[in-house]
Amino acid sequence: EVVKPSAAMGLDNYSLQGNINWRWASPWLAEIYRKDRQRCLDERAEQVEACVTYWQKITGTVPSRVHLFNEPTSGNGEIAGADAEMVRDIVKHAGDRLRTAGVYVSLFLDPDAAQLESAAELGVQAVELHTGAYALASGADQEAELVKLVEAGKRVRESGMALHAGHGLNYHNV
Repeated sequence: EVVKPSAAMGLDNYSLQGNINWRWASPWLAEIYRKDRQRCLDERAEQVEACVTYWQKITGTVPSRVHLFNEPTSGNGEIAGADAEMVRDIVKHAGDRLRTAGVYVSLFLDPDAAQLESAAELGVQAVELHTGAYALASGADQEAELVKLVEAGKRVRESGMALHAGHGLNYHNV
């Protein structure tokens, strides 16, 4: 109900943010992935599609963009962690389905070279860099975090993806 009035104001470029919380599901999901990889990929992609379908039902529109990210405040850390292959497979599978439907797909990632390389390999159109470490740091530590963000931003753009950044930024730390 909150979203419907926006259409009356001429807003039609909706973005849907899909929060995929891997922390609670990781042991269970890893077990399914080991036993039946395709079933696991299909089920996670169907969850993302269900979010899009629900959005369409309540707004009457298909989102033009879907932003996939994990719950941990450190960003999408699992993409480079122990279950990196599984996470990459799931994001690729869901992203492929969304792109086939004409939806722009982005990921929320730490300014980490391995994560950014994975994003480029997955074919996502954009990356939002997690700026939390920068936002919480001060002095020389904040300057070092800024250098990481700048380098990561360059890597994202050189890979042909759109660049976004956020989380924890305010008028005191920008």
